[in-house]
Amino acid sequence: MRKIAILLIMFLLSPKLVLSEEVWTLNDALSAINSAPELKLLQAQLNSTESKLKQAQSLFTTPRVTGNFGYSKGESTETYGGSTITTTIDQPSATLSLTYNLSEDSPAGTALLSARLAYYKAKNNYINGLRNLRLKVTKQFFDALFAQRQLSIAEKSLALAERQLKIAQDQFSKKAITESSLMDAQLALKSSQLSYESAKNNLRIALLTLFNTLGIPYRDVILKEEVSYTQSSLSLEELIKEALENNLDIKNAQYSLVEAERNYKDATKSNITLGLSGTYSINGQNLRMGIDNQNYQLSLSYSFPLKSTSGSSSPDWTVAFTVSVPIIDGGSSNESIKQASLALEQAKINLDNTKKTVDLTVRQYYNAVMQAMANIEKAQLNLQQKELLVKNQEIRLNLGLITQLDLESAKIQREQAMLELDKAIVDYNIALMQLNIVLGKE
Repeated sequence: MRKIAILLIMFLLSPKLVLSEEVWTLNDALSAINSAPELKLLQAQLNSTESKLKQAQSLFTTPRVTGNFGYSKGESTETYGGSTITTTIDQPSATLSLTYNLSEDSPAGTALLSARLAYYKAKNNYINGLRNLRLKVTKQFFDALFAQRQLSIAEKSLALAERQLKIAQDQFSKKAITESSLMDAQLALKSSQLSYESAKNNLRIALLTLFNTLGIPYRDVILKEEVSYTQSSLSLEELIKEALENNLDIKNAQYSLVEAERNYKDATKSNITLGLSGTYSINGQNLRMGIDNQNYQLSLSYSFPLKSTSGSSSPDWTVAFTVSVPIIDGGSSNESIKQASLALEQAKINLDNTKKTVDLTVRQYYNAVMQAMANIEKAQLNLQQKELLVKNQEIRLNLGLITQLDLESAKIQREQAMLELDKAIVDYNIALMQLNIVLGKE
């Protein structure tokens, strides 16, 4: 009586235990993607380039103002008409300096362009990485889901093999079958046991792979997801055209080309420096200004004494125009031009190769989609055949021509065919996702 009570309690609690198991859908897996180490690394790289871009923008667009404080002490001796006049210098002073970039042709403008392009490329890499990670998680989710379904089929096959062996043993004891037939049943059971153990291991490995990718601890979950199929009409020529316009790898190669062109332009510009400067001084106060065609930077400085001075109140001013011509630089200019030229040529080759690679990749994924569609049709025919087999076996069972075990075997074959069809559909959807990534869209 006590055993019956315990069994009754376990029976009443078992549905609750089943319902308490965690169920995961594909959306649940994708929503956990923010914990993935791959995504965190891409986000860190993007944040780094964004920070460098903000720094370059600040250096270029914001006037740089610095303050300097000094103290001068000494003597100045001058001779006038045979007499010597000594002046004691004891003067603290302050200087305010301002520099401002006037054009993106300046070195600061080149640094800004380089930082901007690096940020664009990092952003594209992040988008591509996120899309590929979503694809990866989707594939791993369905791998685990199908491994779970394969385990269910293996359990049914094992139970069927155990029943078949029991019947074979009874028949052998009655000498209704030969020992060879009994051994066939034993081998079938052993094969089912191996398949069952393999299916269990495959499921655990598939779940471990999924959780490792997501960067979260492993736990036992039940996976559920409806597999749907919508046939798409695709034009290879239109796909290639779209990919060449929107593919993110091509855009990154174009950014690299823009940067190489800018570096080549900077390397080949004239080395002659034209400068304009001026000073204005009065009562110990000095104002200086300078600009040139190499740095494209306006420089202003204002110096003034911190205590009264007995200097002249008459203003002094100068305006100077300078031309600086390099005479000997050890060949560094030629080497800089050569390096910039080689980098520009490499960027052009890289862009051309990237376009060819994208073209080839589109063709490969297009063929994969077409092959997946053919596999779906094949799997559908196979499922129809297995469904027909089940119907025929049901009729034969009613006529007494076969046993219930033969019908169960046909049903397992039908379930396996349904699994193969769903696998073919997922392969088709995955191929479409891969194609869309190359096309530069979700």
